[in-house]
Amino acid sequence: MIAQKASPRTSVIVLTFNGMAHVRECIDSLINQTNSDHEILIIDNGSKDGTPEWIETHYPQLNLIRLRKNIGFCKGMNVGVQRAKGHYVFLLNQDVKIERNCIRELVDILDQKSEEWIGAFPKVHFYDAPMYINAYGTDWYETCQWRDTRVGLADLGQFKEPEQVFGSIFPAVMFNRAKFLEIGAFDNMFWSYNE
Repeated sequence: MIAQKASPRTSVIVLTFNGMAHVRECIDSLINQTNSDHEILIIDNGSKDGTPEWIETHYPQLNLIRLRKNIGFCKGMNVGVQRAKGHYVFLLNQDVKIERNCIRELVDILDQKSEEWIGAFPKVHFYDAPMYINAYGTDWYETCQWRDTRVGLADLGQFKEPEQVFGSIFPAVMFNRAKFLEIGAFDNMFWSYNE
């Protein structure tokens, strides 16, 4: 059971939209974290498949915010960040399953790098091929396009140390909430991608 505190260290924000196929595994991976000093907010983007009703029934201890319609990734996550109480906000897609130490390790690295970094993210693997990297950073090009780095590489343990990168893909990323809000959070002009 997650300890719901008035001011948790971290607020986990899961954005859902018709997510019945994945959301249980995502929520269970959050509940089973070694770090219990976090709240979980589910922002439902107007699901029509019964996702919010199912969450209310099976996870009544979670903070579910039901939006009347799908307002996209950027606005939906911004709603969650505004409602969050934590020093850090951990933004998750509904189809992400995180390892048991994920929140603790991200908080630890951000505590160490608090003056240098606005955020951190875990190495992301493909769900159906977990030995292969989906992304470990992004680069940005003059054509206003981003490119995920190290896509498709076999993970042989070669990326063990934290490193600074230009940017992140956004299935799972943690920000210092105050710094994220200071730069304006996500631009609501974007529905998703390039945010």
